[in-house]
Amino acid sequence: MVNRGPLGLLWRFWLAEAMLALMIAALLVVNILWGVPAAPFLAGLVIGRVSTSRLGLVGWKPGLFFYRLTRLVARFRSIRAGRVSVLFPPGLDGSVALDAIIRAAEEERDDLARRFGFRIRRRLRIVLFPDGRELSGAFGRPVRGLALVPANAVLLAAEAARREGLRHELAHLFAARWNLNPPPLFQEGLAVWLEGSARDAPATAGQWSDVADLLEDRHFFSNDQVDRCYGQAGIFTGFLIRRFGWDRYRAFYRKARRSGLPRAFAKHYGMPLEVAWLRCRDESLAMARLDRRLREDDLFRLRA
Repeated sequence: MVNRGPLGLLWRFWLAEAMLALMIAALLVVNILWGVPAAPFLAGLVIGRVSTSRLGLVGWKPGLFFYRLTRLVARFRSIRAGRVSVLFPPGLDGSVALDAIIRAAEEERDDLARRFGFRIRRRLRIVLFPDGRELSGAFGRPVRGLALVPANAVLLAAEAARREGLRHELAHLFAARWNLNPPPLFQEGLAVWLEGSARDAPATAGQWSDVADLLEDRHFFSNDQVDRCYGQAGIFTGFLIRRFGWDRYRAFYRKARRSGLPRAFAKHYGMPLEVAWLRCRDESLAMARLDRRLREDDLFRLRA
């Protein structure tokens, strides 16, 4: 999951910045009156510095993300190593290997820098939550990870802080330098493909979604469709990169705007998006049938 800030919604970013300034002033006044140290609250606001460009998503409400996130991280502690900082609630360091997370973050960040051809020089901040409930409550719908592009920060539930989940969110930070606002089919598809974890493909043609649905946030991130959509998006991105190469995918990704997408796709790939989607589906189904046949042959030989 990634927070996006498209140019078409730039006014929302500035509105968020104005809200942030007002919240800082209000918190300073409250902290002075109550005698509570201001530093934890201000640290929370820095991590929460993110545009509200996802206002159109289900469950997202203006301003509440700042408030909820600030409340959550105000009590967090932090450790630093190199160009990576980890914020975590008290007690989590006893159950999570923070040093291992930092090492994994540095390794995955450097590997993605080689893949994308550039480095992100700003300090990487990783914010860990005990479980997905607190993070989902702040965001407004179920999530286990979130990339906050303006803050160069990654928010992760502890159970998702494995190397694959960390790499997925870091991929969003890198890809956002190409394009802040591609449709979810490509935004999440690239991150899923780069995370490298195995995701099962649908076994029948009827289980494949209509490609037009995967271009819409409300369908893609709906609770009953999100897992299937993530998997299919990753498969489609892998199909495009295998068939046409990384350089062409990068060129297309940079031009993948929500308006005019079919024309941009046809220009870069020489075929309509729907045709490429059906070819990807047919290839995936053929590979699934071959895999089942090979497994059946292996089982037959073992029994013989």
